[in-house]
Amino acid sequence: MKRTCIPFLIYSAGIAFTITCAAKPVEETGKWPDTLIIFIFGALACAIALIVWRLAIRAGKITASEEATSSYKDLFRKLYECRDSARQIGEKLNELDTNSLCQAIDKLLINHMNPFVENRYVLIDYFGMSKGSGILLKAAFAERQFNRVWSASSDHCLPEAKISFQRALSAMDEIIDYVENLE
Repeated sequence: MKRTCIPFLIYSAGIAFTITCAAKPVEETGKWPDTLIIFIFGALACAIALIVWRLAIRAGKITASEEATSSYKDLFRKLYECRDSARQIGEKLNELDTNSLCQAIDKLLINHMNPFVENRYVLIDYFGMSKGSGILLKAAFAERQFNRVWSASSDHCLPEAKISFQRALSAMDEIIDYVENLE
């Protein structure tokens, strides 16, 4: 359970208590209703829970920035693994038949490329919109070329698959060069 969940629940319960107690009309004798104590308790619980909730959110943002650095490193580990996996496929490219190439590209996309592209928010958080979008643009091109390799090999057109594969591999090298120059 997150640190922000319990203060939020206390805050919500306090709101419910205060609304319920405030709904009771004032007694005719001019005295306060007998729910005044519960109303005050609910209002205080709301105030305290709201402060604790905001502090937990602020602490979570600090933790999130620390986690972003480690997730950034994990993300680029995936990128390096993707390039290395692509190079291994490239070494065996002339030996692979169309079905084997489709399977190898599927594995590369699922295990390396897709996790990299799907975590694009880490890039934007770490590098900013301008530099992060440059990386994503190059990654989109590489992913498109890998998809063309898969499509061409599924159509049994190995020459086109090989051309697209070389483009994808160059795009992967270009992404890594770009990232290394940014750091």
